[in-house]
Amino acid sequence: MPFKSSREWITEEDVLAQFRYVIDEVKDGLGVIERITIANEGSVLDETTYPATALTQIIAATRLQSRVRKLVLETRLEFVRAERLQEIREISGKRLDLLTGFETHNPDIRERVLGKREPLEVFETCLVSTTDAELTTYVLFKPDPAMNDDQAWEEAEASIDYLQQACRQRAIPLTIRLDPMYVAKGTARARRASTIENYQPPRLSDVISLAEKKRAESLPVYLGLTSEGLSDQQDTYRGREDFTTTLLKQVIIMNGDHTATHHMQ
Repeated sequence: MPFKSSREWITEEDVLAQFRYVIDEVKDGLGVIERITIANEGSVLDETTYPATALTQIIAATRLQSRVRKLVLETRLEFVRAERLQEIREISGKRLDLLTGFETHNPDIRERVLGKREPLEVFETCLVSTTDAELTTYVLFKPDPAMNDDQAWEEAEASIDYLQQACRQRAIPLTIRLDPMYVAKGTARARRASTIENYQPPRLSDVISLAEKKRAESLPVYLGLTSEGLSDQQDTYRGREDFTTTLLKQVIIMNGDHTATHHMQ
């Protein structure tokens, strides 16, 4: 994702112009929108990369959409402040959902493979600031390209179980976005995968099975299907022997069921 991000500061005026453009493009469908996500491939609560005044104005505009029930903010938890969340809640009048990357509970993979500069202790400490907000977290299926299929399943399930316990202890509603990993061209992951004999991306059938297991435990789970245009198909779940359009349709239906359930809550 950093390869797609701007290397220059985007001004408040430009951010608001983008927002107005999007609203104009979808104006005929505004009456049916029930959830709005604000994201910038980073942290919208990080004032060094996203103008705070622009965010406030966009949030204020969502209050005019009475059908919108939930406001989703993508951010790293280190930028979350309880007082800022309260301000956003008062300005918008909406339920808040914090969308954040967790990826894996494995400290070695977080640091060595993913280069994630957030120890689990810091993540747990930051959870305190999410009081009165929901949490949606990305969990990666096969974050380490050296994993085999069984190891990928076990690691993803352990990560989900860790999150579920941490959020349950703090009474934080949790949703999991389970993402089968892909190899983006020209990245360190691609170079590492090229050195692994018989490397294979995750099987979509495995990802579906894990999602169904956790849903049976009453945990909301939906699946990420995109490689953001950064990968060839053979380096994604589409390149595995189990992939069929029937499986893909199954995921689309599952994700639709997830959305419908959240709309009814």
